[in-house]
Amino acid sequence: MHIGDNITIGNVEGSNISIKARDVRQTIGSAPAFNNNDKETLDKLIGQLETALNSAPPAKASEAEAVLTMLKSLIEEVSKQKPNKTMISVSANGLKEAAETLKAVVPAVLTISGQIVSHILKTTGV
Repeated sequence: MHIGDNITIGNVEGSNISIKARDVRQTIGSAPAFNNNDKETLDKLIGQLETALNSAPPAKASEAEAVLTMLKSLIEEVSKQKPNKTMISVSANGLKEAAETLKAVVPAVLTISGQIVSHILKTTGV
């Protein structure tokens, strides 16, 4: 994460967590590796992931934050002018591992994260 990044994690007693992926979505918009169709697909998937993460129980806030952090790392790497394929692979695996921690309570997080990873790996040729 960098200074100025906007990642919001809230935990109000008795309610679900609040996760916003606005910065991740903005980064996709400027990523040279993606055409407009790829950007639209990823934006839609990230919106679905955001919704799924927000349905996680408050006790799983740190796991949800880990998913968003790994997603951010992956998107930042593929958005570079010269992405490092090893870093893409490591970040993609990290995202899948983080999503696995929520499988029992929000299975959609794992499914959607897998779709995001598949799309990115296909697009970048990793």
